[in-house]
Amino acid sequence: MSIWGKILGGAAGFALGGPLGALIGAAAGHAVDSLRRPRDTDQTKS
Repeated sequence: MSIWGKILGGAAGFALGGPLGALIGAAAGHAVDSLRRPRDTDQTKS
């Protein structure tokens, strides 16, 4: 689980829009993290 998108998004959002910007930036960072995460696939099928 990567948190870098949330951290960077929150920091950038805070710099641009204060606390509300931090929330929006963290939400956007979470979306980016979710898109970049490889899908869970079951590769151990017998």
